[in-house]
Amino acid sequence: MQIERMADLDGASKYGSCTECKKSVTEDENAVKITFECGVSIMLCMECWVRMNGKLNRIGMEYVRESLKRGEKP
Repeated sequence: MQIERMADLDGASKYGSCTECKKSVTEDENAVKITFECGVSIMLCMECWVRMNGKLNRIGMEYVRESLKRGEKP
């Protein structure tokens, strides 16, 4: 996975809207573009990026807790 700031991109790559809230990424200088290994990319404003990271962290911690309850190694 590759994460780049939209403001650092060139050409048409730096234009678009947040996948989550649909806000223009040109309004947010900290918006990010996430490109996955399969070539698919999404754009997120900083607010949605922070929210998504929080969700992923909670999911990760819940997975670890459940694994430990089952006696498995996470």
